[in-house]
Amino acid sequence: LNRTCDLAVNEGGFHRKLTQPELDKIIMLHDRWLKGELNGARADLSGMDLSGMDLHAADLRYANFRGANLSDSNLSRVDMTGADTKDTNMRNADIRGLILSSV
Repeated sequence: LNRTCDLAVNEGGFHRKLTQPELDKIIMLHDRWLKGELNGARADLSGMDLSGMDLHAADLRYANFRGANLSDSNLSRVDMTGADTKDTNMRNADIRGLILSSV
């Protein structure tokens, strides 16, 4: 269960802007990983530019958001329980109903 999604590899330490379809695929693989399915992968979004993206109601427990840019994103009803959010920018994000707690 420690496989990570290779779509979100940080390129040279810079924020890489993901497209909504790329993010949706990462969320889908993460959901499979949470369910223990073999073809799933933990979401590693560290250092990624997710500004303005729609993550509404995604189950992103235990995902890695370290250093990610989530400014202006829709994080409403997202579950980030146990996620690594150190140095994550959530400025102006919609955080209504966001679940953000450590385990």
